[in-house]
Amino acid sequence: MHSSREENQLYIGYDLNDSYVQISYLDLRIKEPKSLSTVIGGEQLLIPSVLCKRKGIGQWYHGEEAKRVAKSGEGILVERLVDLCRQTKTIEIDGETFETIKLLSLFVKKTLKLLNTVGKISQIQKFVFTVEELDDKTFQIMEELQENIQISKECFHIQDYKESFYYYTYSQSTQIWNNDVELFDMQDKKLVSYSMRRNNRTIPQVVTVEENVFGELTALDLGEESLSEEEINEKKGKIFERIINTVFQKRVISSVYLIGDQFEQPWAQNSLRLLCKGRRVFQGQNLYTKGACYAAYFLTQKVSWNKVYLGKNKVRSNIGMMVNNKGNWEYLSLISAGIDWYEAFGSCFIILDEISEVEIQIHPIQSTEKDTKIFELDGLPKRPNKTTRLKIEVSFKEWNVLSVIIKDMGFGDFYPSSNRVWSFTETL
Repeated sequence: MHSSREENQLYIGYDLNDSYVQISYLDLRIKEPKSLSTVIGGEQLLIPSVLCKRKGIGQWYHGEEAKRVAKSGEGILVERLVDLCRQTKTIEIDGETFETIKLLSLFVKKTLKLLNTVGKISQIQKFVFTVEELDDKTFQIMEELQENIQISKECFHIQDYKESFYYYTYSQSTQIWNNDVELFDMQDKKLVSYSMRRNNRTIPQVVTVEENVFGELTALDLGEESLSEEEINEKKGKIFERIINTVFQKRVISSVYLIGDQFEQPWAQNSLRLLCKGRRVFQGQNLYTKGACYAAYFLTQKVSWNKVYLGKNKVRSNIGMMVNNKGNWEYLSLISAGIDWYEAFGSCFIILDEISEVEIQIHPIQSTEKDTKIFELDGLPKRPNKTTRLKIEVSFKEWNVLSVIIKDMGFGDFYPSSNRVWSFTETL
């Protein structure tokens, strides 16, 4: 049973890409996330990622309305807003200069007004934005977006499509993910496959997602535009079947997800019958946004799974140290594997006992071995035993570069701090 307070909480998933956006919400009174439609009572889930400025005045439109105004000739269309931020800081529109990040922020603010139909802003516990690829540039753009739309850092999280796939899949029944799970995404003239595998021999179980991109499935890529539509469909179908056989080779797959309306075309029908042999197949458009919703809930509630997802931005080791607590040696965890490296941070205070060094333990999650790093504190002031108090801070500079900062805190009024700080980095 959920308390009435929990039932009033909302968790938001936002799928942001250069073609369209989707917004979903999770209310604990319903069993699964729901996607918001731009039409009340309708199923218009995709919002085109475009803005339009009306000529001569500062009026802006977004989504389908922006496309209509631009088509009428009354406005200037601005497309591919995320890519625009990647390419340039400013853009000239209708004789005025605009910051591209401000345009993206304006678009997102306008779309977030849809949330007024399901609750109040105060009910929202976390926003999770999901993007196709989370590289350094995209991360920087999303950080600026977070500031511009005035969502607190604590309520804002970013993840890529692969991680949203992970959260969505493992929020389903066991039959769906008992073995490997595959996702085919065909949008923007390319086919992407995400192959999800789970290692049930580790504790916790490690989940990975491998990405492959195939570009052969457009008539242009085939290089035979003189073929009839029927011949092109036949050739596309054979190419897709070959891709399926390659991706599925020597694997047991429980379920397959298909994203993109291309899979409804005639060329895909025979291939779909092949996919359905001995496995469950699902088609839809809103897996990523719903996966982001589940992530918002699990991250906020700190739900304990027996699984951990290891994507390219994830910390792959547990970081901690052995400490003596009232005569008993125990392990003190500082950073847990599976967290995003840019959010990973841990700190503690310790008192040295007849040593002038600090030991940090590295436990790779995919190995039974551990690695102990010893950090010598050169120049540490000489004091009586157990009168040196240190603050230890650990974080990551990159997914595999550990930062350790150690500060001399002294010992109250008896031994003031020397203000010494030791900084170390270790490549894991």
